[in-house]
Amino acid sequence: ARSGLRIGAGLVSVASPNALAPIIQSCLAEAMCVPSAESIEGTLGAGSEDELLKASVGMDACAIGPGLSMHRETVQVVRHLVQRMMIPLVIDADGVNALAGFADVLQRAKAPVILTPHPGEMARLINRPVADIQKDRIGVASAFALKHRVILVLKGAGTVVACPDGRVFINSTGNPGMATGGTGDALTGMIGGLLAQGFLPCEAA
Repeated sequence: ARSGLRIGAGLVSVASPNALAPIIQSCLAEAMCVPSAESIEGTLGAGSEDELLKASVGMDACAIGPGLSMHRETVQVVRHLVQRMMIPLVIDADGVNALAGFADVLQRAKAPVILTPHPGEMARLINRPVADIQKDRIGVASAFALKHRVILVLKGAGTVVACPDGRVFINSTGNPGMATGGTGDALTGMIGGLLAQGFLPCEAA
Protein backbone atom coordinates (compact mmCIF):
# COMPACT_ATOMS: atom_id res chain seq x y z
CA ALA A 1 0.00 0.00 0.00
CA ARG A 2 2.83 2.37 0.85
CA SER A 3 4.57 1.71 -2.47
CA GLY A 4 1.31 2.39 -4.31
CA LEU A 5 1.09 5.74 -2.57
CA ARG A 6 4.75 6.55 -3.22
CA ILE A 7 4.45 5.88 -6.94
CA GLY A 8 1.55 8.30 -7.20
CA ALA A 9 -1.72 6.37 -6.97
CA GLY A 10 -3.24 9.20 -4.93
CA LEU A 11 -5.93 7.43 -2.92
CA VAL A 12 -5.11 3.93 -1.66
CA SER A 13 -7.38 1.68 0.39
CA VAL A 14 -6.24 -1.41 2.28
CA ALA A 15 -8.68 -4.28 2.69
CA SER A 16 -7.98 -6.36 5.76
CA PRO A 17 -9.68 -8.61 8.29
CA ASN A 18 -11.67 -6.56 10.81
CA ALA A 19 -9.27 -7.16 13.70
CA LEU A 20 -6.25 -5.90 11.74
CA ALA A 21 -7.81 -2.68 10.49
CA PRO A 22 -6.81 -0.55 13.54
CA ILE A 23 -3.22 -1.79 13.29
CA ILE A 24 -2.98 -1.01 9.58
CA GLN A 25 -4.59 2.39 10.08
CA SER A 26 -2.06 3.30 12.78
CA CYS A 27 0.88 2.20 10.60
CA LEU A 28 -0.30 3.87 7.41
CA ALA A 29 -2.34 6.95 8.16
CA GLU A 30 -2.38 8.06 4.50
CA ALA A 31 -4.37 5.03 3.36
CA MET A 32 -8.07 4.36 3.79
CA CYS A 33 -9.06 1.05 5.37
CA VAL A 34 -11.70 -1.45 4.27
CA PRO A 35 -12.41 -3.74 7.25
CA SER A 36 -13.72 -7.06 5.98
CA ALA A 37 -15.21 -10.29 7.29
CA GLU A 38 -12.63 -12.63 8.75
CA SER A 39 -12.22 -16.36 9.20
CA ILE A 40 -11.97 -17.94 12.64
CA GLU A 41 -8.19 -17.67 12.31
CA GLY A 42 -8.25 -13.95 11.55
CA THR A 43 -7.66 -14.06 7.78
CA LEU A 44 -9.96 -12.72 5.08
CA GLY A 45 -13.07 -14.87 5.41
CA ALA A 46 -15.78 -16.15 3.14
CA GLY A 47 -18.04 -13.17 3.82
CA SER A 48 -15.46 -10.68 2.57
CA GLU A 49 -15.87 -11.37 -1.15
CA ASP A 50 -19.01 -9.29 -1.70
CA GLU A 51 -17.70 -6.56 0.61
CA LEU A 52 -14.52 -6.26 -1.43
CA LEU A 53 -16.35 -6.25 -4.75
CA LYS A 54 -18.61 -3.48 -3.48
CA ALA A 55 -15.60 -1.51 -2.22
CA SER A 56 -13.89 -1.84 -5.62
CA VAL A 57 -16.63 0.11 -7.38
CA GLY A 58 -15.14 3.46 -8.31
CA MET A 59 -11.56 2.24 -7.87
CA ASP A 60 -9.12 1.90 -10.75
CA ALA A 61 -7.02 -1.15 -9.83
CA CYS A 62 -6.61 -3.87 -7.21
CA ALA A 63 -3.49 -5.55 -5.83
CA ILE A 64 -4.00 -8.80 -3.95
CA GLY A 65 -1.74 -11.36 -2.32
CA PRO A 66 0.94 -10.07 0.06
CA GLY A 67 0.19 -11.17 3.62
CA LEU A 68 -2.98 -13.06 2.74
CA SER A 69 -2.20 -16.56 4.09
CA MET A 70 -3.34 -19.83 2.59
CA HIS A 71 -6.35 -20.32 4.84
CA ARG A 72 -9.01 -22.30 2.95
CA GLU A 73 -11.58 -19.47 3.13
CA THR A 74 -9.05 -16.88 1.97
CA VAL A 75 -8.00 -19.06 -0.96
CA GLN A 76 -11.63 -19.31 -2.09
CA VAL A 77 -12.04 -15.53 -1.81
CA VAL A 78 -9.05 -15.01 -4.11
CA ARG A 79 -10.32 -17.45 -6.73
CA HIS A 80 -13.76 -15.83 -6.76
CA LEU A 81 -12.39 -12.28 -6.89
CA VAL A 82 -10.23 -13.14 -9.90
CA GLN A 83 -13.38 -14.15 -11.78
CA ARG A 84 -15.63 -11.32 -10.58
CA MET A 85 -13.45 -8.20 -10.18
CA MET A 86 -14.17 -5.60 -12.85
CA ILE A 87 -10.93 -3.62 -12.49
CA PRO A 88 -7.34 -4.60 -13.40
CA LEU A 89 -5.76 -6.98 -10.90
CA VAL A 90 -2.16 -7.48 -9.77
CA ILE A 91 -1.75 -10.84 -8.05
CA ASP A 92 1.31 -11.72 -5.97
CA ALA A 93 2.52 -13.98 -3.16
CA ASP A 94 -0.31 -16.00 -1.57
CA GLY A 95 -2.64 -14.67 -4.25
CA VAL A 96 -0.53 -16.60 -6.78
CA ASN A 97 -0.31 -19.61 -4.45
CA ALA A 98 -4.12 -19.66 -4.20
CA LEU A 99 -4.27 -20.27 -7.96
CA ALA A 100 -1.95 -23.30 -7.91
CA GLY A 101 -3.94 -26.11 -9.49
CA PHE A 102 -6.71 -23.66 -10.38
CA ALA A 103 -5.04 -21.46 -12.99
CA ASP A 104 -7.97 -21.98 -15.35
CA VAL A 105 -9.98 -19.43 -13.34
CA LEU A 106 -7.71 -16.81 -14.93
CA GLN A 107 -9.40 -17.43 -18.27
CA ARG A 108 -12.70 -16.35 -16.73
CA ALA A 109 -11.35 -13.01 -15.50
CA LYS A 110 -13.42 -9.99 -16.55
CA ALA A 111 -10.51 -7.52 -16.35
CA PRO A 112 -6.76 -7.58 -17.14
CA VAL A 113 -4.68 -9.69 -14.75
CA ILE A 114 -0.97 -9.33 -13.93
CA LEU A 115 0.73 -12.14 -11.99
CA THR A 116 4.09 -11.46 -10.31
CA PRO A 117 5.48 -14.80 -9.09
CA HIS A 118 9.04 -15.55 -8.03
CA PRO A 119 10.40 -18.89 -9.34
CA GLY A 120 9.09 -20.86 -6.34
CA GLU A 121 5.57 -19.49 -6.76
CA MET A 122 5.75 -20.11 -10.51
CA ALA A 123 6.78 -23.72 -9.85
CA ARG A 124 3.73 -24.21 -7.61
CA LEU A 125 1.48 -22.49 -10.14
CA ILE A 126 2.36 -24.85 -12.98
CA ASN A 127 3.41 -27.86 -10.88
CA ARG A 128 6.96 -28.10 -12.20
CA PRO A 129 10.33 -28.02 -10.42
CA VAL A 130 11.98 -24.66 -9.84
CA ALA A 131 14.97 -25.89 -11.86
CA ASP A 132 12.72 -26.25 -14.92
CA ILE A 133 11.50 -22.68 -14.49
CA GLN A 134 15.03 -21.31 -14.22
CA LYS A 135 16.25 -23.25 -17.25
CA ASP A 136 13.70 -21.62 -19.55
CA ARG A 137 12.41 -18.46 -17.88
CA ILE A 138 11.34 -16.77 -21.11
CA GLY A 139 9.67 -19.89 -22.51
CA VAL A 140 7.79 -20.68 -19.29
CA ALA A 141 6.59 -17.11 -18.80
CA SER A 142 5.53 -16.72 -22.44
CA ALA A 143 3.66 -20.01 -22.57
CA PHE A 144 1.71 -19.22 -19.40
CA ALA A 145 0.83 -15.68 -20.52
CA LEU A 146 -0.41 -16.92 -23.90
CA LYS A 147 -2.39 -19.84 -22.52
CA HIS A 148 -4.14 -17.94 -19.72
CA ARG A 149 -4.35 -14.50 -21.40
CA VAL A 150 -2.54 -12.74 -18.55
CA ILE A 151 0.61 -10.69 -18.08
CA LEU A 152 3.25 -12.73 -16.30
CA VAL A 153 6.08 -11.01 -14.42
CA LEU A 154 8.56 -13.76 -13.54
CA LYS A 155 10.77 -12.17 -10.92
CA GLY A 156 14.48 -12.81 -10.47
CA ALA A 157 17.77 -11.71 -11.98
CA GLY A 158 16.60 -10.63 -15.41
CA THR A 159 12.89 -10.34 -14.62
CA VAL A 160 10.77 -11.56 -17.55
CA VAL A 161 7.55 -9.71 -18.43
CA ALA A 162 5.45 -11.78 -20.84
CA CYS A 163 2.29 -10.34 -22.39
CA PRO A 164 -0.66 -12.28 -23.83
CA ASP A 165 -0.02 -10.81 -27.29
CA GLY A 166 3.38 -12.55 -27.43
CA ARG A 167 5.57 -9.58 -26.50
CA VAL A 168 8.33 -10.27 -23.97
CA PHE A 169 10.44 -7.76 -22.04
CA ILE A 170 13.56 -8.42 -19.97
CA ASN A 171 14.37 -6.10 -17.08
CA SER A 172 18.15 -6.10 -16.73
CA THR A 173 18.23 -3.62 -13.83
CA GLY A 174 18.30 -4.31 -10.08
CA ASN A 175 20.94 -5.22 -7.53
CA PRO A 176 21.56 -7.82 -4.79
CA GLY A 177 19.91 -5.52 -2.24
CA MET A 178 16.57 -6.46 -3.79
CA ALA A 179 17.02 -10.10 -2.79
CA THR A 180 15.17 -9.71 0.48
CA GLY A 181 11.65 -10.21 1.80
CA GLY A 182 9.24 -7.40 0.96
CA THR A 183 10.68 -6.16 -2.32
CA GLY A 184 8.14 -8.23 -4.25
CA ASP A 185 5.35 -6.69 -2.17
CA ALA A 186 6.67 -3.24 -3.07
CA LEU A 187 6.65 -4.22 -6.74
CA THR A 188 3.02 -5.28 -6.44
CA GLY A 189 2.09 -1.89 -5.02
CA MET A 190 4.07 -0.08 -7.71
CA ILE A 191 2.37 -1.95 -10.55
CA GLY A 192 -1.03 -1.41 -8.92
CA GLY A 193 -0.23 2.28 -8.51
CA LEU A 194 0.68 2.63 -12.18
CA LEU A 195 -2.51 0.83 -13.24
CA ALA A 196 -4.49 3.23 -11.06
CA GLN A 197 -2.92 6.13 -12.96
CA GLY A 198 -4.10 4.79 -16.30
CA PHE A 199 -1.07 2.89 -17.56
CA LEU A 200 -1.92 0.00 -19.85
CA PRO A 201 -1.32 -3.32 -18.04
CA CYS A 202 1.76 -4.35 -20.09
CA GLU A 203 3.27 -0.90 -19.63
CA ALA A 204 2.60 -0.95 -15.89
CA ALA A 205 4.26 -4.36 -15.58
